[in-house]
Amino acid sequence: MVTSSCHIITQELTDRDSKGGKSSEDESRLRQQLTARVQELEARLSSSSSALSAEVAELARRVRSANSAGASKNQWESLLEDYRRETGRRIAGMEEQLQAVKSRLDRMDERLGGRMGESNDSLMKEIQERLEAISQRLGQTEGHVTDLKSKNAAVNDGVHRNSDQITALMEDLSLRVGSEIAGRVQDTDSIRVELERLKASSSVGGGDSSGLKRELEECQALVRKLAEVVQTVKTVLGMKIQSEQKLRMAELKGMQEEMKQHSGKLDQLASKVNGKK
Repeated sequence: MVTSSCHIITQELTDRDSKGGKSSEDESRLRQQLTARVQELEARLSSSSSALSAEVAELARRVRSANSAGASKNQWESLLEDYRRETGRRIAGMEEQLQAVKSRLDRMDERLGGRMGESNDSLMKEIQERLEAISQRLGQTEGHVTDLKSKNAAVNDGVHRNSDQITALMEDLSLRVGSEIAGRVQDTDSIRVELERLKASSSVGGGDSSGLKRELEECQALVRKLAEVVQTVKTVLGMKIQSEQKLRMAELKGMQEEMKQHSGKLDQLASKVNGKK
């Protein structure tokens, strides 16, 4: 762990201070040990950023794959929820590690400050400079983590907003289709009753043939009108669904762009933590 590396550095400084005289060989050995411990501290600090970057890259790959395959609403929501949950967990882990390292470095800096008043040893100065550089990079990393938290919160809001809009659309379409179906059933029942009446009139033979023919023609016209209305409803609903689908896909595309920006931010963060002083 990062905190164990800091503890080892502190302990070696304490041991060094408690011993009176040291040979140049001991001085060189201690310098090498402390340098190795500081490098280990830097490596541990970068590991969490690298893990987060890899995780987001994998989620982005899954989103691209789902997009090319024409994923359903539930699949999109599942992918976006995975992204939100995993990113939140990684960011929380990074914040916890950063705070632990920062607290340990602050305590080490205080102890080093006290020793610097008593000795101008070059090794002490070198270690303090390295620790100050790490502290500065920690501050930069904290800024990136804060930015990632804000971006993740925005994506989270977008997921829920998009889900609510899709649900509302489906409910609206369901109500409209249900209403139209009920109306068409009622029309069909009316036609059935009318046909039964005509059949009854025909069997009795009470009406003249011209009147029966006219009623049959009116019934046929009503059936044609009903078919036209049903087709119109199907066309309008189809256009409405296509329009809403295009809108939802545009929103999902925007969220994909945000995810790409997240991935780029994480790559920059990993690069800064791993390779820059």
